[in-house]
Amino acid sequence: MTNMTDVTKLWSEHPNVLILSPTEFMYSDQFDKIRNLNAMVRFAIYWSIVIYFMTGQPIVFVVLVVALIVMRRPVVTEEPIVTEDLTSDAKIYCQSPSVDNPLANPTPADWGNEKPKLPACPTDNVRSNIKEALNSQPITGPIYVAAGEDANSKLARRSFYSIPTSGVPDGRDEFIRGLYGDNISRSF
Repeated sequence: MTNMTDVTKLWSEHPNVLILSPTEFMYSDQFDKIRNLNAMVRFAIYWSIVIYFMTGQPIVFVVLVVALIVMRRPVVTEEPIVTEDLTSDAKIYCQSPSVDNPLANPTPADWGNEKPKLPACPTDNVRSNIKEALNSQPITGPIYVAAGEDANSKLARRSFYSIPTSGVPDGRDEFIRGLYGDNISRSF
C-alpha cells in the first residue's frame, strides 16, 4: 500500500505503480484522482484475467487494451483561483456573498434588467463569508448561538438554498425555443 503523503504517479507514466499496490483495485473517497485511476486500471486488468479464465475467449484482452488506452490520459487538475485582495477583486470579477444575500443568489432586482450577473466567487475564497452571513441571519443566527457547530444544527440552519447559476435565469424565449424549436404557432 502506498503512503498517503507520497505523490501518486499515474500508471501510464510509471507502470510499476500497478505492482506496488496490487490490493488497491476499488474506488475510494480517501484516494486522490490519480490513485483512483490507478485502481480502475488494476480492476480492469483483474476483470480481464477472470473473464478470460471463465470464457477462454482472448477477445477479452482487446477490451482491456481499449480500456487502458482510454484510461492512460493524464488527470486534469484545476488550479484554485487565489487573489491577494478578495474584497476589491470580488466587486469586479465575481459576485461574493453579503449579509443580505448569503449565497449570492440572483435577487428580484436582477430579474429582467438585462445586466449580466457576475460569476460566483471561488468557494474556497468565500466559504468563511458565507458562514458568517448565514450565522448573522434572523432565522439561522439564534440556532447557531444555541447549538454551535453541532451536525444536527447544521441541518436546521439550511433554510437558504443556492441557485447554481452564473447568470440570471430569465431567458424565457430561449427556453421556449429550446423546448419547441421553431414549431411555435403564436408569438410570445
